[in-house]
Amino acid sequence: MLLHFVYILATNFTYSASELTTFCLRPYTNVVHVGDNTGGKYSLNMGSYW
Repeated sequence: MLLHFVYILATNFTYSASELTTFCLRPYTNVVHVGDNTGGKYSLNMGSYW
């Protein structure tokens, strides 16, 4: 990817897809999660994988 950073904007109304997108893009570019925890039922713990 030619992007240096990808910013994911999240609120309690965005669900686990935003967390999954963040997780999947991390090997390819710098991803910054901006905002609150999502309201998703199934979430990923980002810190334990990196």
